[in-house]
Amino acid sequence: MGCAYGRDHVSEEEATIQRGEDSLPLSKQPIEKVLAAFEAAGSGTFFAMPEYTRLKRELGLSKLTALQNELFQQFQRAEGYDRRQLLLLALLLCQGSTESRAKALFTLYGDATGLRLTEAQRMVEDMVTIAVSRTTILVDTTETLKTYLQRLDDRRAQACVDILQVCTAQRDLTSEAEFLTAFEQVEVSQLLTCKGIRTFVSGKAQTKQR
Repeated sequence: MGCAYGRDHVSEEEATIQRGEDSLPLSKQPIEKVLAAFEAAGSGTFFAMPEYTRLKRELGLSKLTALQNELFQQFQRAEGYDRRQLLLLALLLCQGSTESRAKALFTLYGDATGLRLTEAQRMVEDMVTIAVSRTTILVDTTETLKTYLQRLDDRRAQACVDILQVCTAQRDLTSEAEFLTAFEQVEVSQLLTCKGIRTFVSGKAQTKQR
């Protein structure tokens, strides 16, 4: 299974969301700096406030607007800030090659044996949630934007199934090599960004059997 993307120009609603994402300093950071900052901040499941503060400083996120701060607060739990969710957000927004993004994504959800199907499902759900429900709060909501977001939400479940098929062919265990190979296709590589995920979910990208 592969995916084909339509060539329609970006809608005003999507362009508005992308401008919101681009306003984050994180969107201008190279992936190498992002990964180094997360490693330096700590390797636990959650970041305590001192670690989170250090991470923000390293990534130029010390001064945030109210909406930007609201985005990051979505990843706060009773135990602290969710490290994996924050790193996934960073991977989907920062600057980096397809290979470096895909390797980092595999490392985030897989292990030495490979990427298990249950973790792959979680990965896809997390990616779609960030692109459809998290970063979209960076902009003020209009009626047309509400309609666009509702369309994305309506198509979320099927999109998760399709993306899982594209990335892993729903194998019980996907090796790193198999995972990286899937993203060698230009169309599939777009799923490593928030805007590419929304394009897929919105219906401008349809899966097709090869």
